Amino acid sequence: MEVSPRPRPIIASSKVTNRCEEFRNLVERYDWNVEVMLAIMMAESSCNPNALNMNSNGSNDSGLFQINSIHNKPNRENPELNVRYAYQIYKSQGLRAWVAYTSGSYLKFMN
Repeated sequence: MEVSPRPRPIIASSKVTNRCEEFRNLVERYDWNVEVMLAIMMAESSCNPNALNMNSNGSNDSGLFQINSIHNKPNRENPELNVRYAYQIYKSQGLRAWVAYTSGSYLKFMN
């Protein structure tokens, strides 16, 4: 009986789920630490582009990076736009713009 080898699984370099890997190409377009940003994305939205969370102040957070409505960005649920908005926020505020970073909750999704 001939046994054919099974294909090797694709293994990500971090503990980020396959759902996040779906968006890796968008995150890699920008000059930031891709692994950290994927982990933040996982901690913020579970890599769900339709994630929506209401805040006690009446604002809401939407999309992969949970972009807050105070930024007045349209179509935050669009993955490409959400990542672009996240990069703009990153450039102006740094990583501390994300609670997942300041709380350290992103770390469980890192190597």
